[in-house]
Amino acid sequence: MKSPKFLIIRFSSLGDILLTLPVYKNIKLKYPNSEITILTKKQYFDFFCSIKEIDRIIVLDGILKTISLLKNESFNFLIDLHSNLRSFIFRKLINADKKIRYDKDAIYRRIFVKFKVAMPSLQKHTVDRYLETLSKINIPIVTDSISIDDFQFEIIKEKNKITPCKILVVQTAFLGDSLLTFLF
Repeated sequence: MKSPKFLIIRFSSLGDILLTLPVYKNIKLKYPNSEITILTKKQYFDFFCSIKEIDRIIVLDGILKTISLLKNESFNFLIDLHSNLRSFIFRKLINADKKIRYDKDAIYRRIFVKFKVAMPSLQKHTVDRYLETLSKINIPIVTDSISIDDFQFEIIKEKNKITPCKILVVQTAFLGDSLLTFLF
């Protein structure tokens, strides 16, 4: 398979979207000429645009309208990194040779939140659990890292504006909130 087409579903949660980055990197390492299409919500479009490995972004515009848009396309792989009812519907109705999904261990997470009982599967980092999804389609894990170099930024230089060289941002919780601090 020379240039496979991937459809990857990840609708929301900026922190979790960021943690999916190694998935795209490993796909491109195995299939450099592959086409990676992301299906996401409108508010995450700009973020996905900054990820070098992403070739195309489709914004969720209602389930039926979006399925209609994608129905006639043929993907080699559909990877559901969201794993909820909405993504299940897309998995069932969109054409792909191979369909796989991220196992988010939702039941174990609910047990932990409600009863504070930690299950062994919850000890794995979320990145590792996203990457396990790739083993289902024989994509080796070469990297699990996330770096600022993974993003494409447009730098705008304004006249007479002083740009600080070093900035300390302190945000100890919620990866998505930390990431949002870069936007301001």
